[in-house]
Amino acid sequence: VQASGHYQLAKICEAEANKLHMTISKQAIASVNSVFFELAELMAKDLEMFSQHGKRSTVLPDDVMLVSRRLPNVLSKLKQVEQEKKLSRKRKKTESDDVPQSTTKKRKKKRSSDD
Repeated sequence: VQASGHYQLAKICEAEANKLHMTISKQAIASVNSVFFELAELMAKDLEMFSQHGKRSTVLPDDVMLVSRRLPNVLSKLKQVEQEKKLSRKRKKTESDDVPQSTTKKRKKKRSSDD
């Protein structure tokens, strides 16, 4: 996992450096990679602790928000994504409420009085 993560992180670093018309050394990418995985490990442990504290075995979005409180930019982005999801769910619900129900009713067969 770490090798593929390193490759993806290198691609991101190079793309961002290109946007700024800069180059980034392999050593810098390795340093960023190391910090990234240490941060990911710390966040995973914190998420586990938050879910355990809540007597749950499942990590919830609120747990992720709590972990992200130390990173205001990340927290802001997560809140934005959560808000967009809520709006999307509302739109879908509204759209499904607006769809008219079928007006076709099944007719019951009349029994003949001959029975």
